[in-house]
Amino acid sequence: MPAAYSAVISRLASLGGKLLLVDAIGAILSATCLFFAFLQWDNVFGIPLNILWILGLLAAVFALYSLVCYYFAGQDWRMYLWLIMIANAVYGFLTLSIVLLFFSTLTFLGLSYFCLELVVLSLLIYVEAKALGAG
Repeated sequence: MPAAYSAVISRLASLGGKLLLVDAIGAILSATCLFFAFLQWDNVFGIPLNILWILGLLAAVFALYSLVCYYFAGQDWRMYLWLIMIANAVYGFLTLSIVLLFFSTLTFLGLSYFCLELVVLSLLIYVEAKALGAG
Protein backbone atom coordinates (compact mmCIF):
# COMPACT_ATOMS: atom_id res chain seq x y z
CA MET A 1 0.00 0.00 0.00
CA PRO A 2 1.40 3.43 -0.88
CA ALA A 3 2.62 5.48 2.07
CA ALA A 4 0.01 8.20 1.51
CA TYR A 5 -2.87 5.70 1.78
CA SER A 6 -1.31 4.11 4.81
CA ALA A 7 -0.98 7.50 6.49
CA VAL A 8 -4.65 8.34 5.84
CA ILE A 9 -5.80 4.97 7.20
CA SER A 10 -3.62 5.36 10.28
CA ARG A 11 -4.98 8.87 10.85
CA LEU A 12 -8.55 7.63 10.59
CA ALA A 13 -7.82 4.68 12.90
CA SER A 14 -6.41 7.13 15.47
CA LEU A 15 -9.87 8.72 15.80
CA GLY A 16 -10.81 5.93 18.20
CA GLY A 17 -14.34 6.36 19.50
CA LYS A 18 -15.02 9.12 16.97
CA LEU A 19 -15.18 6.36 14.37
CA LEU A 20 -18.64 5.65 15.77
CA LEU A 21 -19.68 9.08 14.48
CA VAL A 22 -18.03 8.40 11.10
CA ASP A 23 -19.91 5.10 10.98
CA ALA A 24 -23.20 6.83 11.85
CA ILE A 25 -22.75 9.43 9.10
CA GLY A 26 -22.09 6.68 6.55
CA ALA A 27 -25.13 4.71 7.69
CA ILE A 28 -27.32 7.83 7.53
CA LEU A 29 -26.11 8.44 3.98
CA SER A 30 -26.86 4.82 3.00
CA ALA A 31 -30.31 4.90 4.59
CA THR A 32 -31.08 8.22 2.90
CA CYS A 33 -30.07 6.86 -0.50
CA LEU A 34 -32.05 3.68 -0.02
CA PHE A 35 -35.20 5.28 1.41
CA PHE A 36 -35.49 8.48 -0.57
CA ALA A 37 -33.66 7.99 -3.83
CA PHE A 38 -33.90 4.34 -4.72
CA LEU A 39 -37.46 3.84 -3.53
CA GLN A 40 -38.53 6.58 -5.91
CA TRP A 41 -36.80 4.94 -8.85
CA ASP A 42 -36.52 1.25 -7.99
CA ASN A 43 -36.81 0.25 -11.64
CA VAL A 44 -33.76 2.37 -12.43
CA PHE A 45 -31.62 0.26 -10.07
CA GLY A 46 -33.12 -3.18 -10.60
CA ILE A 47 -33.70 -4.26 -6.98
CA PRO A 48 -37.20 -5.01 -5.60
CA LEU A 49 -38.67 -2.44 -3.20
CA ASN A 50 -38.88 -4.85 -0.26
CA ILE A 51 -35.15 -5.53 -0.48
CA LEU A 52 -34.39 -1.80 -0.58
CA TRP A 53 -36.60 -1.30 2.49
CA ILE A 54 -34.76 -4.01 4.41
CA LEU A 55 -31.35 -2.58 3.55
CA GLY A 56 -32.51 0.95 4.36
CA LEU A 57 -33.98 -0.13 7.68
CA LEU A 58 -30.76 -1.93 8.63
CA ALA A 59 -28.72 1.16 7.72
CA ALA A 60 -31.04 3.33 9.83
CA VAL A 61 -30.71 0.98 12.82
CA PHE A 62 -26.92 0.98 12.45
CA ALA A 63 -26.93 4.80 12.30
CA LEU A 64 -29.00 5.05 15.46
CA TYR A 65 -26.79 2.52 17.25
CA SER A 66 -23.60 4.32 16.24
CA LEU A 67 -24.95 7.73 17.24
CA VAL A 68 -26.15 6.53 20.63
CA CYS A 69 -22.83 4.78 21.27
CA TYR A 70 -20.86 7.83 20.16
CA TYR A 71 -22.68 10.05 22.64
CA PHE A 72 -22.76 7.65 25.59
CA ALA A 73 -19.83 5.24 25.29
CA GLY A 74 -17.12 7.56 26.57
CA GLN A 75 -13.91 5.66 27.25
CA ASP A 76 -15.64 2.30 26.70
CA TRP A 77 -16.01 2.81 22.94
CA ARG A 78 -14.03 -0.29 21.92
CA MET A 79 -16.76 -2.85 22.57
CA TYR A 80 -19.32 -0.72 20.72
CA LEU A 81 -17.01 -0.18 17.78
CA TRP A 82 -16.29 -3.91 17.66
CA LEU A 83 -20.04 -4.67 17.57
CA ILE A 84 -20.74 -2.20 14.76
CA MET A 85 -17.70 -3.48 12.85
CA ILE A 86 -19.17 -7.01 12.98
CA ALA A 87 -22.61 -5.66 12.02
CA ASN A 88 -21.03 -3.81 9.09
CA ALA A 89 -19.37 -7.01 7.93
CA VAL A 90 -22.69 -8.88 8.08
CA TYR A 91 -24.36 -6.01 6.19
CA GLY A 92 -21.60 -6.18 3.58
CA PHE A 93 -22.09 -9.93 3.09
CA LEU A 94 -25.85 -9.40 2.89
CA THR A 95 -25.39 -6.66 0.29
CA LEU A 96 -22.98 -8.80 -1.73
CA SER A 97 -25.47 -11.70 -1.60
CA ILE A 98 -28.26 -9.43 -2.83
CA VAL A 99 -26.08 -8.14 -5.66
CA LEU A 100 -25.29 -11.71 -6.72
CA LEU A 101 -28.92 -12.80 -6.37
CA PHE A 102 -30.28 -9.91 -8.44
CA PHE A 103 -27.29 -9.49 -10.74
CA SER A 104 -29.32 -10.24 -13.85
CA THR A 105 -31.81 -7.44 -13.07
CA LEU A 106 -29.36 -4.85 -11.68
CA THR A 107 -28.82 -1.85 -13.87
CA PHE A 108 -25.49 -0.11 -14.29
CA LEU A 109 -26.53 2.52 -11.72
CA GLY A 110 -27.64 -0.11 -9.23
CA LEU A 111 -24.48 -2.14 -9.63
CA SER A 112 -22.35 1.01 -9.38
CA TYR A 113 -24.04 2.09 -6.14
CA PHE A 114 -23.76 -1.28 -4.45
CA CYS A 115 -20.14 -1.79 -5.56
CA LEU A 116 -19.24 1.67 -4.24
CA GLU A 117 -21.06 0.93 -0.98
CA LEU A 118 -19.16 -2.35 -0.60
CA VAL A 119 -15.81 -0.65 -1.23
CA VAL A 120 -16.53 2.11 1.30
CA LEU A 121 -17.86 -0.41 3.83
CA SER A 122 -14.77 -2.60 3.41
CA LEU A 123 -12.48 0.37 4.00
CA LEU A 124 -14.47 1.40 7.06
CA ILE A 125 -14.28 -2.12 8.50
CA TYR A 126 -10.52 -2.14 7.88
CA VAL A 127 -10.07 1.22 9.62
CA GLU A 128 -12.25 0.09 12.53
CA ALA A 129 -10.18 -3.09 12.87
CA LYS A 130 -7.00 -1.03 12.93
CA ALA A 131 -8.48 1.26 15.59
CA LEU A 132 -9.22 -1.82 17.67
CA GLY A 133 -5.69 -3.10 17.18
CA ALA A 134 -6.77 -6.05 15.03
CA GLY A 135 -5.69 -4.68 11.66
